[in-house]
Amino acid sequence: MSSSMDGYTLGVEEEYQILDPEDLGLVPGADRVLERARDTLDSDETELELHASQIEIITPVCHTLSEVRAQLSRLRRGIIKAAREESCLVAAASTHPFSKWEDQPITPKERYRNLIEREQRLAEEQVVFGFHVHVGMKDR
Repeated sequence: MSSSMDGYTLGVEEEYQILDPEDLGLVPGADRVLERARDTLDSDETELELHASQIEIITPVCHTLSEVRAQLSRLRRGIIKAAREESCLVAAASTHPFSKWEDQPITPKERYRNLIEREQRLAEEQVVFGFHVHVGMKDR
């Protein structure tokens, strides 16, 4: 199977849990990890998410599967290093097995305040971590 994707592009977003290295519970350290990650990664490659215990990496637009793999590896290494430098760990999993949603502060961004105001408890309870693949096509 060829890694060429003629006519298509891919971009990946991957969300990580920020964990306490002692008890592996979620901790609200995404802002510190983001600041540290941006020392080595481009500012558009990392982003805060809804909960303060969550951070996201974003690949550039990729044209081959090999490029996607290389970008994900580079970004993952960068976010792991940044978390370690902030005395945290990161994990990629859809949800956390024991941390309670009630204990997770919301990231103080207008976008998230509006989301919580609109969706209320439904948004607050969704402590989930996604892996999103965006596919671009020349012509739909």
